[in-house]
Amino acid sequence: TALLNNSEGITKIVEAEGRPCAVTGLGVICRNGKRWTVRVRVPQHMVYGYVANSSAEWLATRSGLAQRSGETVRPAQELSAYLGSAAGSVLLKLRDGRLALAMNQALIFIDPSQLDVSIPATPRFSAVEIHGARPSRVGPLALARNHAVRLPSDASAVTIRFAGDGPAPGQARFAYRIRGLVDEWVDLDAPELQLAGLPPGRHVVDVKRRGGIAVDTSPETALTVTVLPRISQTLWFRLLLAAFGLGLVGAAVAYRESTRRRREVLRRRIADDLHDDLGSRMSALALQQDLIGTRLDADSRARTEEVAERLRALSRDLRDVVWYVDASADTLPALAARAAAAARSLLPPERLTVAIAELPERVVDMDTRRHVLMIVKEALHNAQRHAPEAHVELAISMRDGSLWIGVRDDGPGIVPDPEGDGRGMSTMTRRAHEIGAELSVDSGSGEGTTVRLQVPMR
Repeated sequence: TALLNNSEGITKIVEAEGRPCAVTGLGVICRNGKRWTVRVRVPQHMVYGYVANSSAEWLATRSGLAQRSGETVRPAQELSAYLGSAAGSVLLKLRDGRLALAMNQALIFIDPSQLDVSIPATPRFSAVEIHGARPSRVGPLALARNHAVRLPSDASAVTIRFAGDGPAPGQARFAYRIRGLVDEWVDLDAPELQLAGLPPGRHVVDVKRRGGIAVDTSPETALTVTVLPRISQTLWFRLLLAAFGLGLVGAAVAYRESTRRRREVLRRRIADDLHDDLGSRMSALALQQDLIGTRLDADSRARTEEVAERLRALSRDLRDVVWYVDASADTLPALAARAAAAARSLLPPERLTVAIAELPERVVDMDTRRHVLMIVKEALHNAQRHAPEAHVELAISMRDGSLWIGVRDDGPGIVPDPEGDGRGMSTMTRRAHEIGAELSVDSGSGEGTTVRLQVPMR
């Protein structure tokens, strides 16, 4: 039943040693008493004919003529040279001991004593041709001695030629595999193998003669093919490239840090010069104006006091410029402290509440600090101008990655001024837009005014 399943069924009934035998697609079964037993099993090779005597058994298969001796089935003659395969053939044993094989297009007489039924010989590598910019050839002597070839990195392909002795050497067929790449045996139509696109590394190519039924037991020979990598594929080159890239990144970071430090030194020097030189001179001028005013009449004294006050205001503006430039003030706590100082200089303590939450030591660039401080000062000036008697609250905190600043008063709310130019609000909005911040103003009649500024800290 095992031989009848998955086959083409019984193709012939023959007699062998006085017993009836059935030729099936996968082998031969014979009657032994009341039971049928497997006589010959030939997996993957269709069997069409069978004869037997006391000394030998012969099978006509799709791959050729084979002989069974003991438990071994060996190829005896390939039939591809005789106009087709053995499909549908009739195998007979003649009285003189010869075999007669009647095929579709030929009648063949075979003398068994002249057949070589040995296992096919080990293939021999006859040549290796390397294709590419520098083609070369390795002969049989070098291959027999080393069984290895080396392909340069610019090789495009390699052709391996081989030969084999044994039965019908001119009609020998071969199979190959590449360990780790092509693990299954692959049949070849010619005694040569061309390989292209092999990855760099060491590859072992196995070749054996495909001797019909005995293909799985044929001896094999191996050739080691070493493909040299391109320079860009070598480990040392990749490590060198990675080191070079890291060096560039390190150099860029070092240059950026050096530039930043030089810029900070320059900014501190300018801030110190402005504060110590120009600031002190303006303060001295304001003081001299006060001293002169004490010796003048009332009208002249008023004029000198006005000049002195302008000098003091100019000195305060200069201190703001010094603060903008000073690199040591590039932090959130410094910005909050400066905003609180601006509020205390403008409003009396009884009308001002300052609430500053704990802020991280985050770096804030000079432009952001300047715009934020100018927005806060403009909001405080608006509160002083529109609600001169109101209480003002300044709140600064850090939430969800953003700096939040609020200026709120409990005055009557913003009343449109027909004589005003409205530039204060537009300037605040423009400054907020330049630093990517969001500005909102809430005001209603009798409900006071609240200015909120949200500055994302990137």
